[in-house]
Amino acid sequence: MVSALTEVISNSSSRACIITDLRRYVERPFKRTHLCTKHKTQSAIHNSQSVMRQTRACAVSLLSTERHSVATNVQRGAKR
Repeated sequence: MVSALTEVISNSSSRACIITDLRRYVERPFKRTHLCTKHKTQSAIHNSQSVMRQTRACAVSLLSTERHSVATNVQRGAKR
């Protein structure tokens, strides 16, 4: 889970790019089939799918935190 998100973040050049890339990741998760091809077992397929679900959930959580942060900052700006 962490390695997939680290890959998304390390390939992004700025905070805005990270958010955009995370959104793309949530909409169209990377196809990680190397484990399935390498091991050719149902277990590897299951583990890969499980990691994908966990990574996607983490990305969704990060995006929702970012949306909340942006909304809070906008509200703070409006109060001033």
